[in-house]
This record gives sequence, C-alpha cells and structure tokens, in this order.
Amino acid sequence: MAGSSAHERTSHWHIWLKHKDSICPYLKDIRSVSPDLEFLELVAESVHSYMFKVRLHGTIYALKLYAVPEAGWRNFSSLAWVEDVVLCSDPFIVEYRVYDALIEWDLLGKVGPHCSGWLTISNEQEQDLDKRFNLRHGYTTIDSALIAKLKGMGRRHWLGFRQAPQKQQDPVRGLLLEWIDGTSLDKAFVDEAGAACLRTQLRDLHSLDIVHADFYPRNVMVSRSGRPYIIDFSSARLWPCRGFGREKEGFLDYMECEKGALEYYLFQLQGLQRHQNVKLTEAKSDEEAYGGRVSSDVEVTKDQFQD
Repeated sequence: MAGSSAHERTSHWHIWLKHKDSICPYLKDIRSVSPDLEFLELVAESVHSYMFKVRLHGTIYALKLYAVPEAGWRNFSSLAWVEDVVLCSDPFIVEYRVYDALIEWDLLGKVGPHCSGWLTISNEQEQDLDKRFNLRHGYTTIDSALIAKLKGMGRRHWLGFRQAPQKQQDPVRGLLLEWIDGTSLDKAFVDEAGAACLRTQLRDLHSLDIVHADFYPRNVMVSRSGRPYIIDFSSARLWPCRGFGREKEGFLDYMECEKGALEYYLFQLQGLQRHQNVKLTEAKSDEEAYGGRVSSDVEVTKDQFQD
C-alpha cells in the first residue's frame, strides 16, 4: 500500500465517509448551512473539541467542532482493524453514533440535548476561528494553564484544530446541538422532577447498550428552567465495542457504576443548603447512595458540590 494512499485510507474522514451510511443512517447531513453560521462565543474546550455558541437563521445553537488528529497508522496489518479502532474511538464518530441511536429509538431530545445534524466548516471559517479565538495558543493569550493541562493529560500536546496542518486535508467536523442556558450539575438546583428525569435519561441511554464513559458533574447541564441534560457523548462506548472483550459482564458493570455515580451526585446535592427542602434520594451515606465502596474517580468530585 503506497504511503499517500495508506494515509488517505486511514484518515478518520475517509473511514467516516466509507461507513457512515451503514452505521449511522438517521442523523441529518446539514453541511449546506455552514456558510450561514455566525460564531458568537467560544464557550468550552477539551482535549479533542471546541464548543461554540452560534446563531443560525435567528436561532441560537451550540456547535461542537472536533479537532483533526493525524491518522498515524504507519504500520498495520489490516485496514479493517484500523477502521474498527477509528469507528469505536474517534470522538466525533462516537458522539454521532450515540445521537443516531437516539433518533432510531425516538429518544432524541429526551436523552441529552437535541442534535440537528452534522456538518463541516470551510478552510476559511477554520482559519478565521483559529485567528479570532487564538486556538493554536490556548483559549486566550494568557491561558498558559490550558496548555499545561492538555500536556499533562498525555493525550494532546497540540492546540488548534489540526495536529499536523501540513499533512491533513480532512475537514473539521461538527455537531449542531441545542443551546442549553444553564450550569453544570454541581452548581445547579435540581428538584425531585429533575432527579427523576436524570435517572430516566441514564436508564434510556443504557437500554440502548450505550455507556456514557465520562459521567461526571461537568457532563450534566441543568437549564435555568430546571431541566437536566446529560451531555458530551464523545467518550461513550456502544456495545459491542473494543475494550470489553467478548464478555458483556464488564460492560454491564460499567452501567451499574454510572447508576451509582448519579445517585452519589444526587446525594451530594441533597446535602447542600439550597436543597434543604428537596428530597432527591433516600440514601443516608455516600456508600449507600453509590451502592458500595465509592469509586475514586467519582469520590474526587465531592468537593465540587458547594453552595
């Protein structure tokens, strides 16, 4: 396989185009609206994406744009193996697959925010955003902490949309999402109906054989009206998937951990002054809420819950 051909065949964009119609037939291709997007604000960033507040035809949305990684498959024995890895781990593809499954089972907008479809942005839009928001140097010119944070994670030692701009032709891909005017779970007020809604969302997600796999307070948003949303499915695992072998037991255990995590978070909320007259859980301790010894990954979030 020639070098250039191998690079094209293993690019995440090429693999996506090859398989999207068979694995994700429901979510709309809305690339035609990209020229009409008005970028208002950069509201969040992570190791693999940027979240923008945008306006489209008079309506406010959240647009999640995903960074373009270098393919990096220099030596591989099977193209099918590469494609399997990409389809199970590329953040854009994974999150797209979750929203596509929600559409298939009439759960779009019931689990998480509504997703209007997927798109790409032009090179001109990409360059404008890079310059306007200084993406290659961090969130702002003085945000050296972000660069240190990303390097410390060991997952992404580069900023901006592209890991290797001189080598990559893949477009920047994105998902157009419902705008949620609110705050993260640890800072929010949640009533009994909101707690029930969260339990239902997580149960429905799990019913599709999907685990969130990054289920922390930062990935639950609560709107000003009190409606909670599970967000950010870019780390999700869809069964069958890599990392769990052939046995489903480990996958089901992961679901139980997420259920326990939700109850733990609700128990933390109930202990705050702003929830003194709200009954979110019957649990009397952290361990009772979680269903046993609390995972260290979950327990470390405890200090985030403050009045």
